[in-house]
Amino acid sequence: VDEADSLLIRTTRGCPWNRCSFCSLYDGMKFSLRSVPEIKKDILAAKEYFGGHPFTSCFLQDGDSFVMPTKDLIDILETLRKAFPSLKRISSYGRAQTMVKKSPAAMKEIYDAGLNKLYCGMESGSEAVLKKVRKGITPDSIVRSARMAEDAGMDTTQFIILGLGGRELSREHASETARVLNEINPDHIRI
Repeated sequence: VDEADSLLIRTTRGCPWNRCSFCSLYDGMKFSLRSVPEIKKDILAAKEYFGGHPFTSCFLQDGDSFVMPTKDLIDILETLRKAFPSLKRISSYGRAQTMVKKSPAAMKEIYDAGLNKLYCGMESGSEAVLKKVRKGITPDSIVRSARMAEDAGMDTTQFIILGLGGRELSREHASETARVLNEINPDHIRI
């Protein structure tokens, strides 16, 4: 629903991790970064195609735009804002392990260039559950990335999967997820 009327611009193909046991979204797709000229060409083609449509939101696809070098992501964001000056929100998925590789200053530069909404697949706050489902992130990286995003000014949504711990880890999944969510206090939580 959040992105129902958004302009969609593809910055990457697939997911840079693509090993989570519960996800089949990018099965059979090799991850790749799209080149800046290719993305800019898409932005200009969209501008021409939509003929001045006043988009207020844009979603950067696919699995994680933060894997792009910071200068490239900023270049794309600046191009987007020039082509579509009516944009109020530019959003992306943000993977905790990728985001923590950026500096706080880089996160602020990305925000200042226009990326102001993040969707983060936390799934669980339990280290045991995250390992079990091969998520490739830790509760520590979830907290650090969420704080970096918040400090930069970004609005965040954390995604949680109910029952992800199964019977064996259900109590730990629930209590550790609640603990991490309370620690980071995201703007939104999606179940």
